[in-house]
Amino acid sequence: MIYGYSGFCQLKLEDDNTLIYSYGCFNLSQPGCENKDREYDGLILIDKSCFVEPIITEKIKRQPGKRKKLIVKRHPIDVDCAKYLNEGLIVVENSKYTYETYNGIDRHALRLLNKLMYAYQMKGEYPEWEGFIC
Repeated sequence: MIYGYSGFCQLKLEDDNTLIYSYGCFNLSQPGCENKDREYDGLILIDKSCFVEPIITEKIKRQPGKRKKLIVKRHPIDVDCAKYLNEGLIVVENSKYTYETYNGIDRHALRLLNKLMYAYQMKGEYPEWEGFIC
């Protein structure tokens, strides 16, 4: 089922310590929050120290034909984004299409933060783009 809201972000700048993502959101069921041009008008600034490494396990598994293969799995860890927001390591400038906030921060930006942290742990590199649609 599609409710008609979405969030999307794109990496704009990266330096030695910080990543800057521009993000946008929309909600088709809220008047004034449609964002028909899909503008990236909000900002998410993340200190690179906020990205944590996952737990990596390695296992040798026997394959058919008596071969052995090394299996590497990445197990993501929950990242406490609220703590980093309170410490100022993550800064969010809300989009003008924000319709619902949590402690003054756009809920779409919070969801995008979680997706960025998860994508980093699964791929091992900073994501260029992330998004969701509901």
